[in-house]
Amino acid sequence: TCPQPSGWSSIIVQAGETLSAIALRYGTDTTLLAQNNCLPNADAITAGQVLYVPAAPAQAGPAEPSTVTTQCANPWFFFFYSGFSDPRDDCPNPVQAQYTAWGQDFEGGRAYVYAPPVSLGQPYQVFAIFNDGTWTTYSPTSQQGEWREGDPVSDPGYVPPAGRFQPERRLGLAWRTNPDMQTKLGWAVGPENQFLGRQQTYLGAENWGWAPVQYFYIDHGKAGLVLRLIANSDTGQLTWEVVGSYG
Repeated sequence: TCPQPSGWSSIIVQAGETLSAIALRYGTDTTLLAQNNCLPNADAITAGQVLYVPAAPAQAGPAEPSTVTTQCANPWFFFFYSGFSDPRDDCPNPVQAQYTAWGQDFEGGRAYVYAPPVSLGQPYQVFAIFNDGTWTTYSPTSQQGEWREGDPVSDPGYVPPAGRFQPERRLGLAWRTNPDMQTKLGWAVGPENQFLGRQQTYLGAENWGWAPVQYFYIDHGKAGLVLRLIANSDTGQLTWEVVGSYG
């Protein structure tokens, strides 16, 4: 029996969930989760299992104004959650409209497909935010690989009820190959649309020349949440996290 860590709570692992996805949702890492749950390895979880996690998801903290906002010509368009700030501590650029994602509203939340920066050479990622305020990232890949233009856009084996839609293309591939995504999101309630949101970056890249690590803050458009995309062109790593809110 593994003792429950002080200050941690317990959850029930859902079908299709991975330790890495749970770690992302609760603002921790797989190594710490495995250690505190006495797991022999990161793959040793099953549906229905009790898992200890930090007391609250990272997004549950209160929103606080950025300390940089009052010192800059351009304020951030959102409030950082407690414990988050811009790591470069630079003034932000003006807010820009951005069209780097497209997605759908679902019975249980909203999901978007994000195109990573071309310089990273990484596949597309799907970011789902559920109605309970939690979120998970998915890769739109299958045994045949990533969905490509020219592949079937949907699967005739999935027939939605009246007034509902089967997600298509990359979003549909992620939905069909991740049972937990299907369970938590349900059917789409409208067709796929391009995402028009707000994006803001810091001024450091312009002032100091090219920086290999870039930070982008993007209005997700669901529950007033703001995502931070951390793109490292040296390592090819791409990381999403929810760092604030607005409204």
